[in-house]
Amino acid sequence: MKHNFKLTAVSAGILAACISLPAISAEETSKKAEESETEVIEVTGFRGSLIKSINAKRNSSGVLDSIHAEDVGKSTDQNIADALSRVTGISVQEEDGEGSRIAVRGTNANLNQISMNGVALTSGASGDIGNASSEQSVDLSTFSSDILSSIDVQKTASADQDEGSLGANVVLRTVRPLRLRNGRRTLNVEARHNQYNGETDERISGSYSDKFLDDRFGVIFTATTETMSTRQDQYDVNWSTRQDRTRILASNVTDAKTGLVYSDISDSDDIEADTELSPLTHNFGYYRLNMNKRERKTATLGLQFLPTDDTEVMLDLNYSNQVVNIDNNNIQVQQRANDNNNLITDPQAQWHTIDGNVLTRNLERHGRTKITRQLGGRDTENKVASLNISHFVTDNFKADIMLGYSNTEAETLPSAFVLLDTRAGTYKDTPLAEDLPDNAADNTVSLQPTGFDCTQGPICNFVMSDGYYDHFITSERDILGSSAGHANIRDPELFNLATTRLMSGESSDTNKSVFLDFDWTLDGDYIRSLEFGGKWSEREKFLTSENRVISLGSSLNDEFDEELEIDAEFNVNYEDLLTNQAFPVNDFMKGIVTDPTTYNYFKDGWGVVDPMLVFELMQSGEVVPLSELRFRKNPGASRDITQTNTALYTKLNFELDQGRLTGNIGLRYVKTKDTSRAFQSINYNGGTNAIDLHQIIGEQRLADGSLPICDYLYNDRLHSDAVSPDGVEQYGDLPAPGTCSDPYLFYEMDNGVDANGEEIADLTIQDITIAQNGQRYVDPALLVSDNERYKLQVAYGVDGYDILRNDPITSRAVADGSGVNFRIWSDRSTNSQTIQANGMRDPQAQSRFFRASAQNESTVLLPSLSLNYAISRDLIGRLGLSKTMARPRFDDMRPSGVLREDIFASVSTGDVLNPYLKPLESKNLDLSLEWYFSDTGLLSGALFYKDMTGFVQNINKNYYIRDIRNDRLEYETDENGEINLDSTRIPGVASIESILIDPDTGAVPGDEHNCMPVRNAVNNMDANPVDVSCAKYLVNTVVNGTGSVTKGLEFAYTQNYDFLPGLLSGLGVNFNYTYSHSENEAIVDEDGEVFDPYPQPFTPRHSANLTVFWEQDGLMLRLADRYNSEQLVDELAFNGFASTWLDATNRLDFSSSYRINRNLTVTFQATNITDDDRTVFMTSRRYTDINGNLWNEGNFFDNPVSKNKVVSKSKSGRTFRLGIRASF
Repeated sequence: MKHNFKLTAVSAGILAACISLPAISAEETSKKAEESETEVIEVTGFRGSLIKSINAKRNSSGVLDSIHAEDVGKSTDQNIADALSRVTGISVQEEDGEGSRIAVRGTNANLNQISMNGVALTSGASGDIGNASSEQSVDLSTFSSDILSSIDVQKTASADQDEGSLGANVVLRTVRPLRLRNGRRTLNVEARHNQYNGETDERISGSYSDKFLDDRFGVIFTATTETMSTRQDQYDVNWSTRQDRTRILASNVTDAKTGLVYSDISDSDDIEADTELSPLTHNFGYYRLNMNKRERKTATLGLQFLPTDDTEVMLDLNYSNQVVNIDNNNIQVQQRANDNNNLITDPQAQWHTIDGNVLTRNLERHGRTKITRQLGGRDTENKVASLNISHFVTDNFKADIMLGYSNTEAETLPSAFVLLDTRAGTYKDTPLAEDLPDNAADNTVSLQPTGFDCTQGPICNFVMSDGYYDHFITSERDILGSSAGHANIRDPELFNLATTRLMSGESSDTNKSVFLDFDWTLDGDYIRSLEFGGKWSEREKFLTSENRVISLGSSLNDEFDEELEIDAEFNVNYEDLLTNQAFPVNDFMKGIVTDPTTYNYFKDGWGVVDPMLVFELMQSGEVVPLSELRFRKNPGASRDITQTNTALYTKLNFELDQGRLTGNIGLRYVKTKDTSRAFQSINYNGGTNAIDLHQIIGEQRLADGSLPICDYLYNDRLHSDAVSPDGVEQYGDLPAPGTCSDPYLFYEMDNGVDANGEEIADLTIQDITIAQNGQRYVDPALLVSDNERYKLQVAYGVDGYDILRNDPITSRAVADGSGVNFRIWSDRSTNSQTIQANGMRDPQAQSRFFRASAQNESTVLLPSLSLNYAISRDLIGRLGLSKTMARPRFDDMRPSGVLREDIFASVSTGDVLNPYLKPLESKNLDLSLEWYFSDTGLLSGALFYKDMTGFVQNINKNYYIRDIRNDRLEYETDENGEINLDSTRIPGVASIESILIDPDTGAVPGDEHNCMPVRNAVNNMDANPVDVSCAKYLVNTVVNGTGSVTKGLEFAYTQNYDFLPGLLSGLGVNFNYTYSHSENEAIVDEDGEVFDPYPQPFTPRHSANLTVFWEQDGLMLRLADRYNSEQLVDELAFNGFASTWLDATNRLDFSSSYRINRNLTVTFQATNITDDDRTVFMTSRRYTDINGNLWNEGNFFDNPVSKNKVVSKSKSGRTFRLGIRASF
């Protein structure tokens, strides 16, 4: 019997809960009380599961919430994440209507570790296909809940717990076969019907367990296969930023409150008809139909063996595979808020309405409608294994060793996206009568303005057309629309292919771990035991995610297959991509948008297109299937990180006051070493449109009027000498530096006025030159400082040059009206088609990438103290003090960076991530009071406080960069000529950080800092002074910065009313409520504007769960309601101009079961009975109001403004499940 107590570990609290156990000796009972685990007892029914949860909470050493047996997999929460949503302090993020990731007590999914049998789970890619990110968050939808026996949410930290969570440790446990009273042979078959999409799916699971060798060896095997077809209709809009082009005349808009034209409102006398208003508006919007399908397979094998009375061996093997197939059909309406595209005769005041600061109706004759479809998906495979060996070295000393392995492999299924845009010509006005064909009167349709109308509510109706595109060809062969702005999504003649995208990606995440734990039981009066041990783990995560965009006219090269021919120019229309597939639904967007007759053109759908066909149509010759196409990969899309963790801990367990006060105090030492690799890139403008003024003024000396005028101004004007025989412009064929000048750079040629206002006539090269020794020079008489025409005056010397005068010149872009422009002097060092000075082209001239790596190391000490005081037999108070840590998101720690030159803007941009981030830390206080007033009754309250520091913060700072245009990319190739990406390097450049220059150094082009000079676009040369300074880059990076405080309370009440008479004795209630108040530090932006503190994302201030159940005589009925108040989604949405919030949700589920006999049970469940939807709205942070003033609505929790600025609304409908469970 000695091995029994070591195996089952029944605590004194379980005995007090009146659970029947075989008789055991007092000595064994004493030893069992010292065990930390609670025995999993085979108790049927929901009431039995509550008993287990209550006992687990009662006998824990800190604040703990548990879900047991009948709760997991046998309620409507067959998804693990949905089951966890019933726990206080946990909120769930959803995908396709089911839970996926969890946030706990104000900490997001990346900051909470989830383990299975002690092994930290790995994860796949997060985010959208083609734009995925590498994170620690675990998608719990990839696991079936059938494999679990219990879930523990450990909210109070102790030294022996694995580190990595700021909110709570979530521990998933599978079944231990030797703890089952009897063998198990079960089969579950379930049919699922989604009312919204009309599809019926199935779920089949089975389990087998038995004991052998005199109950010393146990086996359990569980397998599940299930499919789930989903439909999600979704409304999405993108709100517009403040730009001049979004302004609208006050005479062309109606005020929603008064119904008057805005300029006619009596209290707006200062607003004239031509006043430009600046309302907040939609930039574009979508109606989306997501018809996705999930296929999930899960298997688990548990082997438990007791070779001796002192040794236990447990091997757990878990496997899961989830395939998500995506099929998304969308229509898009794109509008601008201005009225420039309409005619004066249009009824514009009827087409535009403003409500407060928001444009709620915007119609125009040139509205733009688009059709998109995406096909694809993701295949995710999880493998988790653990080997746990426990051995009593002596009666008082136990050693445990656990070997853990977790691996997640994810791969994108063949995925493509296609965008169809309105055919060229349909934006034109109605053609002139003389251009119409003879039968035009019979075929021309009336004007139908398009756009959006939100006057009936915050969800906008997209105003479309039912007119068909009736084009004709004039004598000039121009395609014209016979009426303005059609937007009929059912018209195959209206749309052409605009863009297609090919998405790909894969990820691999492997975690290996070793845990060694010792437990030494002591005989002291106050010290009960000493625990100590350590762990080692190594986690490697690799991810690549690429979104290849192919537009009209793209040049597509498959560098790996010389046989493949791809048309450089291809033209595909709507009809080419149409399939014979019917639109999946006939009630599209029902229940989301209003459905008046005038806006009803979309509800039955449109022609379904196949984006995969694009890749066949664009090929010439023998068509290569998409699955075999191998396009050149973007190295910048890949990254990997290896994280090695070691930890040592010690924990002292004690008791005082005759055992009424128990607790532990401990210390954990954690060392983390990160080795990360990623690609960095420097992207230049790659055409022949970039002018380096420092080069042409300082090095080329084109502004030196004492030099001869360059010959090209007099000769062929096309400068053919700078063109190679094959027509490619060569960098090295321009005139040698210091040999000639260009008067168009420094001399005003166009007419103007002098200081007296007198008109000055146009000049030509001949007008300003003199001949000297067979060469032409600028007339020295014109090179005087007070000459009105002499705009750019430069003094040259041996040490460089000084600019003495720098006025705008209107004629700089064009020379002598001949069409010869300043492009001849463009900098071709970054043009991949240019023959460089070395006589060769550089295919990486425009974009230069190289492999970068970094190592980082950190150490943290985590103290903890837990106290539990038995105020009475049934009343327990708890106190927990601890420090916890979590590691930064993997993607934030990759040594990735990119610099993007923008010759059309005053500042270029860049992003540099930070591989040297430190762990995030939290100081925690937990207080709880728990009253166990009956075997199945619990009333508890808890207070929590978290002071978290080190949250990752984005920082923007201006830099110059070192000029490396002539430092070429170097690499090795393999036997096939393919680049070895690991060998890529730029000599002298260790990282992007190494070429950043602080502007405070005062660097100027040509000095010892060798900064990259400003390069201007040719068409920006006109009428601007020259800029020969260092190019500015606004670089965004991440640092350990802001902190956050989260505080709140939790309340729970559970009771079975078995003391009531008759049928009422089967009634029970399980209720919990959480109040959470989180607040980040205030943000001060680069302009010095201070923004109010915001809460942590996905942390509702109020959340509650109520379950009312009745169970008696084999019949169980359960009604569960889950409520979450508003919660922050993204503080810096729409480029920081707004914040987005998820509106309150309230979901009601029903589950029932009836035991026909001891072998058969029938189940029925209904989810989302209330047909709850999910609505995201936004509040303004940096938008301006209608008059152009800053409009900051602040934190919604502190300033609950209107929710009418909706960003998205989606619904997934109800699901019904009918099943039968057989036990043998």
